[in-house]
Amino acid sequence: MSGTGPAIPTAMIQRGSKHRISVSVTFCASFVPWTPCLFSATVDAIRTPVAGLGILFEVAEGMHKVWLKAREHVFPNPDQVLAAQVVVHPTPICLGPGILDGENILVDDHGQVALTNFGEAGPAPLSSAFVELEAAIRFDWNEEEDFSRLHETNQLLLGANFSRVPITEAEASIRKTLRAVLLIRRSAEMLLKGDRTRWNTGILFEIARRLATFPNGARMVGPSIVRRAHLLLAAGSISKAISERF
Repeated sequence: MSGTGPAIPTAMIQRGSKHRISVSVTFCASFVPWTPCLFSATVDAIRTPVAGLGILFEVAEGMHKVWLKAREHVFPNPDQVLAAQVVVHPTPICLGPGILDGENILVDDHGQVALTNFGEAGPAPLSSAFVELEAAIRFDWNEEEDFSRLHETNQLLLGANFSRVPITEAEASIRKTLRAVLLIRRSAEMLLKGDRTRWNTGILFEIARRLATFPNGARMVGPSIVRRAHLLLAAGSISKAISERF
């Protein structure tokens, strides 16, 4: 294929790459003149397998459209939103531990916490560890499979108050996820200094990293379908929030 499209960091589009994708690295990463659109390609791949689960996806007129229980939601194309963000702001850098997820965090019988696997340690934004933990809680450990409740979670976390959400008003099944995420956000709040776009861009990169690790042509069944659909649904909401701040 040929043509031109939005410049997207090479790291983001390498399927199966073991390199972590961090917001800071993308600001100075090498660019390619054309690359497959990760989010749009995922919509094409998931459109048929997701049928019958109460959610439908479509790319039309440069927008991502989602039908959730017959209600249409229209979002900016996450591929374009992500490409536009890679050159927006410089960000403070620190030495990060590499990929941070549940498998790298150890807790002993006394509640002492330790980290393992520093093989991919390197420069990263100050907030990267917090972003990665939120992404792990929302997209890896979240067992909710009702798309309406997953969408509710996304919307609540994109609300006006970054670290305060009316949890008691949320569905009971998503309260545990919300509480965990808000604890992380309260710890990260000072680092952000009100820059919600930087945080949302980081979460969007984490979604892209997860989508890129799904092997090409892999058969989608059960949890794999739900997980990819949830990633696309969250990417749409986050892309809209980023676009509305510009």
